[in-house]
Amino acid sequence: MQLLVSVRDAAEARSALAGGGEIIDAKEPAAGALGPVSADALRAIRSVVPADIPYSAALGDVASVAEVTGVFASIDVPLSFVKLGFRGIADSARVQELLSAAVEAARTRPGAPQVVAVAYADHTRMASLATAEFPAVVRNAGAAGLLVDTGIKEGGDLFDHRSPAQLLSLAQSLSAFGAFLALGGSLDIPHFPRVGSTGATIVGVRGAACSGGRNGMIDEGRVRRLSRELG
Repeated sequence: MQLLVSVRDAAEARSALAGGGEIIDAKEPAAGALGPVSADALRAIRSVVPADIPYSAALGDVASVAEVTGVFASIDVPLSFVKLGFRGIADSARVQELLSAAVEAARTRPGAPQVVAVAYADHTRMASLATAEFPAVVRNAGAAGLLVDTGIKEGGDLFDHRSPAQLLSLAQSLSAFGAFLALGGSLDIPHFPRVGSTGATIVGVRGAACSGGRNGMIDEGRVRRLSRELG
């Protein structure tokens, strides 16, 4: 299982890399669960992430094809993955339309990044599509994987909303057609035994890697402990 560390700038990226982060993810935590960083920050982070380390970026939530086009137009550096959410949309056909548009748009951007759909474990609070409906959407849209995360960070962690058994079922459904499952949602070392039973291949952290909570600063030592325990 790989450790993804979400960073807001180049300095945090350096700390995450020094601590053993295996995937560097550009995200602005003050802007929500999928807050995108500025174009300048995206470029600055790219400049310090080695070419052999996967680099991903959160692109926010989208509600129209025009919004999909807009968020991809801002990408001007090579990325490995992009993450896209669908807050406020509970219709699977609509989510599939938007995800398909994202897959097409990604092919034209630097690095031709793989697209990861984001399902909110607390989907009722986010008025969004239920997590169980996402494998079919991911398959039909041709996306690379699914991240299950929490949308409201003050409302409990991932396992307050989804059991390991439910997440394992998602992972098995996704793997049947070559897609992967990633997990986020206020995860920390005490959660890792349960994470390990879900079939996920990536675990994403922010708050657990920071001094001062998710809006604090990435701490190299915290990342190192996370990496060691996950390893």
